[in-house]
Amino acid sequence: MKPIMIMDHCCYTKSGIINQIGKIKSRDIILDISSTNTLGDLFKNITPRIVVINEDIINENIPCLNEIKKIISEHVDVLFVIFVTSFNLRYQELVLLDDNVIICSKEIDTLTLNALFSSNFFSTPVADNICKFILSPKERMLVSLWMAGMNTSDISKALSICSKTVSTHKGNIKKKLRTHNMQVIYNVMRMSKLLLLTP
Repeated sequence: MKPIMIMDHCCYTKSGIINQIGKIKSRDIILDISSTNTLGDLFKNITPRIVVINEDIINENIPCLNEIKKIISEHVDVLFVIFVTSFNLRYQELVLLDDNVIICSKEIDTLTLNALFSSNFFSTPVADNICKFILSPKERMLVSLWMAGMNTSDISKALSICSKTVSTHKGNIKKKLRTHNMQVIYNVMRMSKLLLLTP
């Protein structure tokens, strides 16, 4: 079985993952990934099935982020799971940003975590219920303005669309993420812009 790589400075996260996925032998989990250089070097010799990355590592510096984006785009057969620590604790959804990028809270439940680390995640009922954050170009422009603090009227003027259409788009975005929590929407959009080569 291909290994799981965990890039997270938090020892509690590492031990929590290991405890939850106890069926995976320790030799199939690579923990000591301290930098993107280490991650890039590992990819030269090993192709993992899953790479777990804490969002704090992504936020640390631009070179690190650029290297992670490059690795994600070059390894479409590897699932990248980004643990977002800034999510509201009650938000339990898995959000598919791209075919191989999922973001979620560290607070996800045991059933979801086990499905996520299974060898056939995309065949599980959990995967069938995943939030797909796929936005149209107009929705992307709208959500950027919305996250910048613009109200419905200002967005309507900026995009030359009526206020009702703005409200409809906002409702669609909330439905896609299954939340009305603005902090969650903001963080999903932020991670999408950070991680994807073509946001």
